[in-house]
Amino acid sequence: MFYIFYMPRVFDKQLGVYYKAYKTDIHKIKKDTSKKYIPLKSIIVDAEILSAFLNVPIWHAGSIN
Repeated sequence: MFYIFYMPRVFDKQLGVYYKAYKTDIHKIKKDTSKKYIPLKSIIVDAEILSAFLNVPIWHAGSIN
């Protein structure tokens, strides 16, 4: 249980993906069709949807307010 709980969460800006793993093979990320690697492009859209649903404001570096 602790193995999964303490697994690092990685926001890799160079590869443009988010994943949760202790080790990863960067050559397999682009070929992987599972949901293990999430493109960072969709993280902002998903955050806005969750923000609206939960009625909680979001802040990100690109925002003006």
